[in-house]
Order: sequence, then structure tokens, then C-alpha cells
Amino acid sequence: MRKIQLSEIVNVDLSTRQDDFFVLRVREAFPSILESVFKTEFLTVLSEKFAAATGSQVNISFSDQITYTAKKDENKMKAWIGSLMGDERVLQFVNGSENFPVLTTKGKMMTIAIGNGLPRDTRPGKVSERQGSFGKQKPPRSAKSYQYQPRNQDRRGSRIG
Repeated sequence: MRKIQLSEIVNVDLSTRQDDFFVLRVREAFPSILESVFKTEFLTVLSEKFAAATGSQVNISFSDQITYTAKKDENKMKAWIGSLMGDERVLQFVNGSENFPVLTTKGKMMTIAIGNGLPRDTRPGKVSERQGSFGKQKPPRSAKSYQYQPRNQDRRGSRIG
């Protein structure tokens, strides 16, 4: 596991889409590409902790094409003197039809296709009781389908066995 000091974080790169990926850039070291379903919460806590530790705001960049330098190998890391020695790679975020990321790679580029998600001006609020995932309506609940049925009775209340 890699341990990163808050003061060593230079920038956080994110796409403009609903994917869960972000790139954490660290001073004089290789960046970390991370995926978290709690991306927003992570960035909120990171921003608060970074501000408390350094007295400044963490730099956050949004782009649908993120270029980074990949770690090459441990032996060459010892030779680093303020520069990165790995291969340059690209994360390309494109509009997809699904609400989960679909990843494809070609050479040094990884394409991440994902749906647009919610509009930018969306604010937290009360969700309708019938509102389901991704805005689809759930069917109304039938009270009968949720009634407790003893093990020795069928749905009509007749005794079994």
C-alpha cells in the first residue's frame, strides 16, 4: 500500500462525467489512478484535510482527457531526481449508453465510456418514494406481497402438511 502525505499532493484530476475515477498527482512521484464509488465524499474530506494541513486549497482539475506518466519500475524510481521516468498514458472519457463505466484499451490510451449522469445544477434533496435508480419509476408496492407468511401456510392461509 502506498502512503501519501497531504502536503505532497499537487493536483487531483477528474472527468466531467459520472465515472468513479480520479488521478491523484503527487510531488516528485508517479500519480495514482484511483476508482471509488465515494469519489465526491473522498474529495470533500481530502479538501478539508488538505486545507487544515497546508492552509491552502487542493487543486482540482476537470477534463475528459487526462494524461499521466505511469510508473515504470522500482529500480528506475531510485534514479528519479524530480522527473518521472515512466510511459505517458491517456485516460479518455466519452459519452456511453450505460450508467456504469465500459473500459477499452488501445495502445497507451484507455477509453472509459459512461452515461452523462445528473445535470450540473442538480442539488441534494428529497427523492420521491417511488423514484428508483437512475430516475426509473418503481412499480407500486403490493401490501399482500409484503405480508408475513408462516412457514406452514400458503399465500391463501391454508395449512400445508
